Amino acid sequence: MKAKEWSVELYITEEGSDTVAQAVLFSGGEKRTTGRGHARRNPADREVPEIGDELAVSRALADLAG
Repeated sequence: MKAKEWSVELYITEEGSDTVAQAVLFSGGEKRTTGRGHARRNPADREVPEIGDELAVSRALADLAG
């Protein structure tokens, strides 16, 4: 049995209170699949960018899995 190697790259962009993440799955050759996720900070919450990153990335990975 031959082992396969796939990789996922995550791209995160932040603009104001919005965070967008894109997960790109590379499964060999030119083939790739993408998922997107979005998070928006509630104006009443304190600014913690890592939380938006984590939410957006988890949503992008869930979209990729779907």
